Amino acid sequence: MPIGFNRSLAPQGGRYFIDEDGVKHKAENWDFLALRLANYRKRAGKPPGNPAAEILAQVCARQPNYCQETGPGPTPPPPTHRVNADGERGSSGKLTERVLKWLAHVIGMRRAGGAQRVSSSEAARRAAICAGCVYNRILNESCGSCNRTRKMAAEALIGGARVNTKLGGCKILSQDNRIATHLDLPKPSEEGLPGHCWRK
Repeated sequence: MPIGFNRSLAPQGGRYFIDEDGVKHKAENWDFLALRLANYRKRAGKPPGNPAAEILAQVCARQPNYCQETGPGPTPPPPTHRVNADGERGSSGKLTERVLKWLAHVIGMRRAGGAQRVSSSEAARRAAICAGCVYNRILNESCGSCNRTRKMAAEALIGGARVNTKLGGCKILSQDNRIATHLDLPKPSEEGLPGHCWRK
């Protein structure tokens, strides 16, 4: 099920978002904040990005208990992306944006008691596999707010655990490999995973 804000709790520090250039945007509600961020980027000639998804991921990373799964029914896996025969996947947004959505999903899993840490030796084994995988892709380093969100999510999910700096995002699973390798995650439903993948 999707991740949303827990309306019964107050967000720490108010409703705000820190963009890639360090500008802190504030608003009285989340819809206005997304609109304000979109307008700011348009005026500044910046790429539009996905304000709603970026705000959700940053807030969930900053205050995990403010995010919760919403809607009835079992929790589905993060959005999947079918891989073509040539190994390429259909366009469904930039990988960095998909990774932000994955982070919000995993933070919600942690709140529900899942996505717990694995041993450091197991994390290292997984990291070595991802580092040599053709689907491990470097994420957009020019997106400062995305980098900040990933850093906050890492602090919330794996604390000060050592990460492999060669890891980026998984082109198939849309996961942050630096974080995913440290977590006990359910078996994915995506097609096209290579035989050596530790997620299979």
